Amino acid sequence: LDETLVVCGGEFGRTPAVEIPLGANRKPTGRDHNHHGYTVWMAGGGTRGGMTYGTTDDFGYRAVDNPVHVHDLHA
Repeated sequence: LDETLVVCGGEFGRTPAVEIPLGANRKPTGRDHNHHGYTVWMAGGGTRGGMTYGTTDDFGYRAVDNPVHVHDLHA
């Protein structure tokens, strides 16, 4: 892993709360896509282990400290 970077992530996260639709069928439908806050895991390729970069708000919904756009990871 000295020269190989392993990246695990997706193009979006999931909202921190389950969505419950309006109307007669109020069965929870799951969590929606969330492009405001998501996680990417990286190892090797010269990265420093045990490091966390950025934070989300108290609900885990939106990046509030050092946000990184997914396009920056492609660079």
